[in-house]
Amino acid sequence: MAEKITPFLLTETGCLPWQKRTLRQLGKDEHFLEEVIGKNPRILGLEDRRTQLRGEYARFHQRPLKTPLGKLVYPDIVFLCESGHIVIVEVKLADNSDLKDRSVIEQVLDYASSLAAYTEEKIVKLFGEAKDQSFVDVVRTKFPNTEDPEELAERLLGRMRSAELHLVIACDGAPDGLREFVRGVTNQSALGGFELRVVELVPYTIGDHSGMLLLPAMPVRTEIVARTAVNVTYEEGQPKVNVVVSSLDEMADEFRRAQSGVVKEMRMHPALAAVVSAYDEIAVQGLGTSGRAWHYCQIKPNDWPSSLHYEFLSYNRNDNDIGVELHLENKDVKPIAKFLEPLAGQLQSKFSNIAWDPKWGRLVLRMRGATPSVVAETMKRFIAETRPVVDKALAEMTATPYVL
Repeated sequence: MAEKITPFLLTETGCLPWQKRTLRQLGKDEHFLEEVIGKNPRILGLEDRRTQLRGEYARFHQRPLKTPLGKLVYPDIVFLCESGHIVIVEVKLADNSDLKDRSVIEQVLDYASSLAAYTEEKIVKLFGEAKDQSFVDVVRTKFPNTEDPEELAERLLGRMRSAELHLVIACDGAPDGLREFVRGVTNQSALGGFELRVVELVPYTIGDHSGMLLLPAMPVRTEIVARTAVNVTYEEGQPKVNVVVSSLDEMADEFRRAQSGVVKEMRMHPALAAVVSAYDEIAVQGLGTSGRAWHYCQIKPNDWPSSLHYEFLSYNRNDNDIGVELHLENKDVKPIAKFLEPLAGQLQSKFSNIAWDPKWGRLVLRMRGATPSVVAETMKRFIAETRPVVDKALAEMTATPYVL
């Protein structure tokens, strides 16, 4: 257990100790903390090189979401971010009983599955105003200074549909039970797509002085929360979305299985699942697969931004047609394209089917009909050939730091 360290305020008359408190002791409630976070989203500490989350935030409090089972849920805060990310925040005080079991996890999973199932029309009604006819209109209204509202709208919609969300449980004190439950989630490598963080905003006061010091801390974080499948089909020209999220009982069982080294069967395209299984057997340490969606599976080097990654992609629901790809999914990493585009020609002798896709910013090797072991080995060689180029490009990029 870490030693307790008391912060002090140094003044001309001496050192004044800060006293750790709870918001309830200070006469504050969950609404107070919700308002503080809503007006100051950077206090959550989400902005770093790995997430690439930055820019302006559009906030929405207590917007009603209908779950795939028809239940209405109300996330405390939803942030749409100018960097193309979505953050959902559930606010609890330390004495809330929901923090002591998996109830709070169930809540944030409800939010994620609900948003993933929404059509664009419903998303416009959820976040837009009466005058907004499309989600691009919503983006123009909420981010009037963004350079490319169409691209930002497409990126936000894509992340909602694939449930690529940042889920945050914010509290003024996290009980050990919550920490241990979330740590159990981190061990489940066969589950997939959300990122979950517990963020403590601990208040400190000095004597009878007004005001408080909020000290942020992140006791635990995971990129793996629930196994999710988001399937979109079209019937008579209209999209039909089917979202499947593991039940909390199933999740708890799988956490126990993961900790004992047992992994249940993946819910993904059978051909893709075979490729992923073959690849994970030969993957270099630190370059295993991450997440399990129906039609894709990512490989995220630890020192790369999450918007820059390798990916296995299934192109056809009824065929053995898998792609080995390297994706640039954020404008902040798009400058790397000038390093990758020439590789399509330089690597022809090693990968005859390699191509550069300028529309989406990705290197693609389409491997229709190849056996799982061949696709897996190709990804391993593809990473070995391209990663040094990307590492060099990242080193040359100059990032503008944020002062929070």
